[in-house]
Amino acid sequence: MKRLYFIEPIVAIYAFASFMVYPLVQQYVYRRLWLEITNSSYPVSDNTSHCAANSTSHSRHSPRVHTGVQ
Repeated sequence: MKRLYFIEPIVAIYAFASFMVYPLVQQYVYRRLWLEITNSSYPVSDNTSHCAANSTSHSRHSPRVHTGVQ
């Protein structure tokens, strides 16, 4: 019975580590497939807004707001 107590924590740690690795493996496979299929690098998000690069002015396009009250 002493062996059973020793094996259970090892199996639990192994299972936890495996479940932590699965998302990384999925991301690796996805990026490799992206590279092979599109023949371009994977787009990396740098958490910045790219709206400032857009030079169109939306000031002439003011939406009309209908409140329902007349």
